[in-house]
Amino acid sequence: MRILLIPFVAWAPFGCNGDNQGTVPPPDTGSHTTAPPVVHDDEASVMVLSQLPSSLNSAPETVFLGMFTESRRGIRNLAQCVASSVSFCVEELPHDAGDSVVATSLDPELLDNLLTRDLGRKITLGDWIAEYNLDKSSGLGYYFSSVPGVDLPSDPVGLKFPGGDWAAYHGTEDLQPPTAMAVLAPDPMAVTEFFSNAPIHLSWAPGQQGDVFLYSKTSAEQRLYKLEDSGSYDLDLSGLHLKDGDPVDLVLGRWAVTTLDLDGNSVDMEIQSNQVIQGTWRTIGSRDPFTDFFDECVDAQAGPSATPGNYYGDIRGFSADLNPKPAGCTGNGATGVDGVIPIDLQDQDRLTVRYQLIADDASLYIVTDCSDASTCVAVPTASPRRGSRTRST
Repeated sequence: MRILLIPFVAWAPFGCNGDNQGTVPPPDTGSHTTAPPVVHDDEASVMVLSQLPSSLNSAPETVFLGMFTESRRGIRNLAQCVASSVSFCVEELPHDAGDSVVATSLDPELLDNLLTRDLGRKITLGDWIAEYNLDKSSGLGYYFSSVPGVDLPSDPVGLKFPGGDWAAYHGTEDLQPPTAMAVLAPDPMAVTEFFSNAPIHLSWAPGQQGDVFLYSKTSAEQRLYKLEDSGSYDLDLSGLHLKDGDPVDLVLGRWAVTTLDLDGNSVDMEIQSNQVIQGTWRTIGSRDPFTDFFDECVDAQAGPSATPGNYYGDIRGFSADLNPKPAGCTGNGATGVDGVIPIDLQDQDRLTVRYQLIADDASLYIVTDCSDASTCVAVPTASPRRGSRTRST
């Protein structure tokens, strides 16, 4: 006899280097800082973060940040580390494709050790403009602006500021912006489930300008990778021994990077086009992908019988064809999507099914006609999230 096992699930899963081609004119007397400029061997971080729509923030946004300090205290991307909504800190960037470096979260003590500089009322980089802000509680000065949209210019841009603690600077072609990042998979507008038995496959449209970087944040570590701009990469996190349900946060971006030397003051400058990708880790153990289950009854009737084994599968995208209703064998309605698994059994065969849901609720029942829920002959009664399902026939 051929029976059909119907699992029903109602759920919705979550640089390149540039040359300093600017000029250093006399101090701008129009600046609100009137003290004569002095060379300090200072360090600065100037960053444009073009943040594409994602499940974290559906609104595209470009943030322009600048921090001019006596010392960055060993943090290369200081502006991003201190003031970005997607914040991480690195001491250096990975040098070659295939390299990676450890990233960290912001240490609040870092702010206590910063001494910032005032370079005038505003700084500009191409058409981006950031006004000077002074945090009175900490005494830290910084430049910040945020505008909707993620358009990047196609021509090189120059850094400009009127001067103050540094001499004025009017750059022209300091940095060529990168090609905008365009992620093809995973879907950045959804929270994706990443399974422990396979690497996370990332794909994107290759670009002409800039280098591809990948930031990965898990409960075990934070890491920044430099990738070949080949259009795809498989990220293997299996060695981190993450727990089921752990968040996995990724940022896949294409960046342009340069360093300016302005009279002995060092300015690390970056333009980043970034795509946030959010996910959830799923530990499924040593299981094989299950492919012999079907959306339509006619396909299940012609399909092969399931064989014993340990499997994982996904019926998202299937249609909702069957509903045993509260008066049926499940005792509840089952109105969500469903899949059909054909199983061939002989008289007195014993069928045991153990299943674990990733999220939400499910009904599991056995029918003799997969086009008719009223032909249900058995329904398990154990916990819908985890348990053994045993039936003799």
